[in-house]
Amino acid sequence: MRGSVAEPCAGALADMYEALGGIVIWYGKPHETIYRHALKLGGNPPADAVLAVGDSLQTDILGAARMGFDAIFVTGGIHGGEPFPGDFSARHGLGDWQPIAQLDSLS
Repeated sequence: MRGSVAEPCAGALADMYEALGGIVIWYGKPHETIYRHALKLGGNPPADAVLAVGDSLQTDILGAARMGFDAIFVTGGIHGGEPFPGDFSARHGLGDWQPIAQLDSLS
């Protein structure tokens, strides 16, 4: 989001490139590789010492959940004030995982 305007992100561009037959190597959120890199840079803390904060269900929150991190879902970002979906964890095979909190914004 730039202000209140949604703009295409790298993932959307990669999706379009794949649809055209291109090869994409996924490295960022929600993929484990980027989290392992970040954990290494941070001294390899245990998962229960990590708090993820994000506004994207499909990248920030899904990645945190898959890694076993606690997370805060910022509802005022790209999801436009929508609450955390009740079926999110079930749809992604996450058991009973839920964010520890939901905030409208960080300000």
